[in-house]
Amino acid sequence: MAAISKRVFGITTALVLVAPLALAAGSDTGTKSEQGPVAVVRTASQQVLDQLEKNSSKLSSDPGLAEKIVKNYLLPHWDFDFTSQLVLGRAWRTATPKQRKEFEQAFLHYLTATYAKGISGFHGAKVQVLPFRGDTSKEFVTVQTRVEAQNHNPVDVDYVMHKTKEGWKAFDVKIAGVSYVQTYRNEFQSEIRRTSLQALIARLEHTKASASGTLPGKPQKGK
Repeated sequence: MAAISKRVFGITTALVLVAPLALAAGSDTGTKSEQGPVAVVRTASQQVLDQLEKNSSKLSSDPGLAEKIVKNYLLPHWDFDFTSQLVLGRAWRTATPKQRKEFEQAFLHYLTATYAKGISGFHGAKVQVLPFRGDTSKEFVTVQTRVEAQNHNPVDVDYVMHKTKEGWKAFDVKIAGVSYVQTYRNEFQSEIRRTSLQALIARLEHTKASASGTLPGKPQKGK
């Protein structure tokens, strides 16, 4: 299951996060100064798409550009602190404050590099936001979408969100019913049992450094 869900996640999430959500069939409530959950998903996606189209000629020659787009337009709408707690589960409760901070930073950098790699090869997709059936007076809501991309069957993608002091933010994505949080939680907890939390942190840091070309001894672009 983990291998299948990670493959689906890798293909679909990159498309979902950058596709325009202009086909919204539902609506949500919110004040004029506050976006509801559906509007947050739609707005963030459109902003990323606009940036990709604007910088399409630069993405292949500047790997760091896609990563900047992810950081500037996606991460502000994601509650990464909450995601990190859910992913680590019991290990979060027993981790030191220093380990929690190190894990959050390493996991954030790891996912940012993963997303950036996906969107740098983006070729378009159609996304339909399904009728909103949630209740924004509740603590958690789900924004349901359906993604259609070339050479792929339609995939249902659900954003699980909650309201924070900064507004509605996502903390989990379910792709074809497979939870992003649960997938990484299973993988990381298994790894921690085999090794340790500190070893997991080191592995994530190394993986991100390899992807971005910043391993010790490897010259970086422009230096």
